[in-house]
Amino acid sequence: MVTCISDINDRFDYADEVPDCMGSFECVPCGRAQNYSELTYIYMQFLAPKIAANECSEQDALDALEKACTELPTPRSRSDFYAFLEEELNIDLDY
Repeated sequence: MVTCISDINDRFDYADEVPDCMGSFECVPCGRAQNYSELTYIYMQFLAPKIAANECSEQDALDALEKACTELPTPRSRSDFYAFLEEELNIDLDY
């Protein structure tokens, strides 16, 4: 069981070729480059509001992120990644 996003990031390698472009890539990297984590961006932008609204739990969100990273083929398209999270958590991410 993952307890934080860095648990997921630590399992994947990622070289950020376009730094400081949060959410702008067509693909979702599951690793961390320097101090940047795309999963943190996704969590804060889309999942944290759903957690605050009691639409899903923090643990369910973390588990869904981990599952998307491990089950979707690499490279993980952003639209497939978001659709996977929506289905897994039964929520609408409004992306």
